[in-house]
Amino acid sequence: MFSDTFGESETFLKSKFRLSLTVAPGKHKGKNIVKVSVQKEMQIQRDVLESWKSVESNAVSENTILYRIERIIANKMKLKKIEDKKVQEVLQGSL
Repeated sequence: MFSDTFGESETFLKSKFRLSLTVAPGKHKGKNIVKVSVQKEMQIQRDVLESWKSVESNAVSENTILYRIERIIANKMKLKKIEDKKVQEVLQGSL
C-alpha cells in the first residue's frame, strides 16, 4: 500500500504515471527560444476490485524537472562564457 507523505490523501494499492516532455522552438522579442513543457499523467488503483482512476497532479514533479533543466542550461551558458574568455586571453597573449 502507498500513502501520501503528508497524510492528506487515502491509501492506494497501485499507481502508475507518465511524464511527457515537449520541446518546441519559437521566437520571443526577436530572439530564438525553446519552450519546454512537462506534463504528468497519474492513475491510481485503490484496491483489486476497483479500476484505474486518473488523479490530478500537484505540479511539484513538473516544476522540479523544469527547474533542473533551467539550472543545467544556466550552468552550460556560464561555462561557455568562461571558456570564451579563456580563449580570448590565450589569443591576446600569443600576439
